[in-house]
Amino acid sequence: MMLWSLSKTVIPSVTGQKAITDDHTASKISSRDRGTQVALHVDEISEHAFNFGLRNEELRRVVDLVTVRTTLDQSSVTTLIKNLYPAERVPNDVVINVVGALGQAKHKPTASSQAALVRWLNLVQDVLH
Repeated sequence: MMLWSLSKTVIPSVTGQKAITDDHTASKISSRDRGTQVALHVDEISEHAFNFGLRNEELRRVVDLVTVRTTLDQSSVTTLIKNLYPAERVPNDVVINVVGALGQAKHKPTASSQAALVRWLNLVQDVLH
């Protein structure tokens, strides 16, 4: 897998950062009580990740979001997992977080999310720290 490089002149998208924060907040609120549409934020994060890649801090925050069971719908979680494009080498703590999310338990992701996370680990194995 090729690393998505961030040029020194490229400033990370502020809207991408805000979208990640908004998704973290929305993931703790039931879909009926949310004031915003999560799909719009997921699209912003995905576009930012595809165009620039996710820096380590952004990658940690998105992985933290998809490695626990939340009130986000399955399609949003799947979209986030499929768009985990690292801009730098993937740190060990991110890999440990993903591996720790595997298995059966009440607060772990669904089986399809876990399968997608395993596929992602397989894809990034060449760019691990």
